[in-house]
Amino acid sequence: MAFGGACPGIPWRRRALPVNRDTLLVGAGVGGVGGTTAGIGGPPLAMLHSGASGPPIRATLAAFFVIGHLVSVGALAAASAVDVRALGTGALLLPAALVGAAIARVYAPTWTPAEWASPCWVAVVSAVVLLARTVA
Repeated sequence: MAFGGACPGIPWRRRALPVNRDTLLVGAGVGGVGGTTAGIGGPPLAMLHSGASGPPIRATLAAFFVIGHLVSVGALAAASAVDVRALGTGALLLPAALVGAAIARVYAPTWTPAEWASPCWVAVVSAVVLLARTVA
């Protein structure tokens, strides 16, 4: 895992953390809190596994997200905070997510880094627009 500072005049420092039970517990805990509060739970675990190859990282994050979302929805249901309309909307969007995953499985391995730039920029611009609309 690499930690660094973006402050001017302070050099970047790399510090590798071992991937063990303790670091995974902290990473998953921070990710769980971040995922529940802000919808961004993956970065702590992704940073912890930054030295690994793609397939193990993807498998770990996929399991983390599936289990984490099930726990979140279960906790919300236990607190009577689940709206049936929201579950219906999620079910309505599920086929599109599955089609997107199938398309990505076919095309993603063939893309070069330059070809990844356009979808990444679309995601960045979409996030900025969403944030601007939310704040305004």
